[in-house]
Amino acid sequence: MYADIGRTEDMAILWERMLLVAAVGYVSGTLGREPIRSRGHVHAIAPQSGWSPPELFEIWHGTAIVFAQEFAQDYPGCCIAVVAEVRQHVVVPPGWAHRVFNAGVSEQMVFGAFCDRQYGFIYGGVRSHNGLAHFPVVQPDGSIGWLSNANYEHSELAIHKARPYPELGLRQGVPMYRQFIEIPYSVA
Repeated sequence: MYADIGRTEDMAILWERMLLVAAVGYVSGTLGREPIRSRGHVHAIAPQSGWSPPELFEIWHGTAIVFAQEFAQDYPGCCIAVVAEVRQHVVVPPGWAHRVFNAGVSEQMVFGAFCDRQYGFIYGGVRSHNGLAHFPVVQPDGSIGWLSNANYEHSELAIHKARPYPELGLRQGVPMYRQFIEIPYSVA
């Protein structure tokens, strides 16, 4: 993970907006039967805003699955897995527990993230349940299947492909950093 990336001339506005741009790369392969992944977490409440900020992902190489659940408590609420390809965006809502998986087990995956500069990770609820409510597992044919985590109350998993976010002003097919450069108050 490379945090605080961006053009030198953009750093003042990124700091003013309390935005952090990061680049994250995952190797190919698995951890046991699971695809390579981040640790599940919830974003801590940011001091300057007073809320648990959302996060905007953009896939740069490979295929990702962004898994998010509404709560990191016994009842996880809504559980969603979003499959995203190159140039697609995924937004994780404020306060949701989430993690990112490399869905293309045989290739590396790289993504960018816009998040709050004062981001912090809260792992307690996820750790106390030994992970999130659903685990992706790599099947013998290379496809991804899902197992429920018995440490949570039952919650259905909805699997979706990435979608445009016109309600957030994101333009499909336009890199998120380009959108930020063109209209600094348009992203995040």
